[in-house]
Amino acid sequence: MAINKLSGVEWDAIAAVGGTAKANIAAIGGPEAPAGTTQASRWMIAGHAGKICSTDTADASEGWSEIVDLGNMDLMNVAIGHDNSGNKRWVLQGNAGYLAEIWYANNSLDLTDSNNWSSVTHTNNNIAADGGGPGVAWGNDVWIAGGKPYNDGDSYLTMMRSTDGAGSWSAIDEGNTVNDQTRVVCYKSGDIWAMGHQSHVWVSTNNGVAWTDKVTLEGTKDVEGMAYDGSSLWVAVLQSGNIYTSDDDWDSATERSSATGTSHNWGVVYAGGNINKWVISSSSGKISYSSDGISWTAATSGTTDHLYGIATDDTTIVIVGSSGTILTSPDGINWTSRTSNVSVTLRNVACDIIGAGMR
Repeated sequence: MAINKLSGVEWDAIAAVGGTAKANIAAIGGPEAPAGTTQASRWMIAGHAGKICSTDTADASEGWSEIVDLGNMDLMNVAIGHDNSGNKRWVLQGNAGYLAEIWYANNSLDLTDSNNWSSVTHTNNNIAADGGGPGVAWGNDVWIAGGKPYNDGDSYLTMMRSTDGAGSWSAIDEGNTVNDQTRVVCYKSGDIWAMGHQSHVWVSTNNGVAWTDKVTLEGTKDVEGMAYDGSSLWVAVLQSGNIYTSDDDWDSATERSSATGTSHNWGVVYAGGNINKWVISSSSGKISYSSDGISWTAATSGTTDHLYGIATDDTTIVIVGSSGTILTSPDGINWTSRTSNVSVTLRNVACDIIGAGMR
């Protein structure tokens, strides 16, 4: 018998139990973890020119196609979470000229029908940034999106927050005085969130309402991607190509040696399950992996295209990049190019397993 909820919370929404990452839990009190919870049934990509690509193939090896065109904008971020009724919802963040735009649709709808996608336009110019992300994320019934800064008179606001399933958004005044972008926002657990603004890592302990500037990693070099292993380690990757790790609370950080010599890291995930590796996507086709987040090894990608977004369901890892590039791997080491059937830049990717890759 498989469990579907724990203490009233859907299994897909749980990141860890008692400090142990969900992907590493075989059973709780006897019942096995529900079948399929670590294998996606849908993958989705946010692309330039308003294009959304998707596949229903579990290992993302085939079936990729453009499912809908949302118009003249660059979609930069995509994430899966819930609406305010507990239904799975996709949220994408992009820009249309000088306007920030959020698009959302419930997973149960026909996502090929543009009429099933709703949009929210923001006049505060909080346009999606171009990091590896995740630039928009869900957790604890809250959506948070990062973006480019705008000045409210005494500080630079770089984030928005929604408590109604992404239907409406309000600006977050984190008290930041640096004129730069928030490229990555991450939900940890409980009320705890983390985000990267320039090379600063900020943490919220009240569900994204207020934020504390915890640590500065490297001058003015942007934090492009960040992920958590569900128990004790954060990894952040920077525009400089450098890698940093930290404990649970970002009280301090340590620089780690890169394996690729890349000039620009974009995204990072922690793949649990049988993979149990950190994986980084970088410029010029560079990929690196690590079992501990400390020592890194270069993988062969087979491409020189820039590799931006990265996601996992703890069974497969998917990376997307320029010129319609899609790569998949079962282990973070061996990579295969897949046919995307589009030629635009693909910026970010997610699967329908909530919390995968971020724990």
